[in-house]
Amino acid sequence: MFKTLFGSLLALFMLAAAPDAASAQEFDVKRYGSRWIQVSSHAYEADARASARRYSRRFADTRVFLSTSGYFAVVIGSAPTRIARVRLVRLRDDGAIPYDAYLTGGTRYLREVFF
Repeated sequence: MFKTLFGSLLALFMLAAAPDAASAQEFDVKRYGSRWIQVSSHAYEADARASARRYSRRFADTRVFLSTSGYFAVVIGSAPTRIARVRLVRLRDDGAIPYDAYLTGGTRYLREVFF
């Protein structure tokens, strides 16, 4: 009986802890021909929110997403891929975003935690 109860509890825990595949696709802009501009990633939500607040002074569409890695991604909006590429290069060249900022389809974003 203990094994059955333990097995059931373990299965229930694993189901609850597993990322929902549907929610991971919710922020997937790649399928619409668009990309997010990700400017930073943080281990702690508070750090990501602080970073997002700084970016939101200049970029109205700044958001924070929890990713499947457990880190929090700070993005400054999405745009059609061609436009996003040009914007990324321009913002890097102007020093408005870090040089290591990049485009992403958002396929690993689970939920939005700041907007």
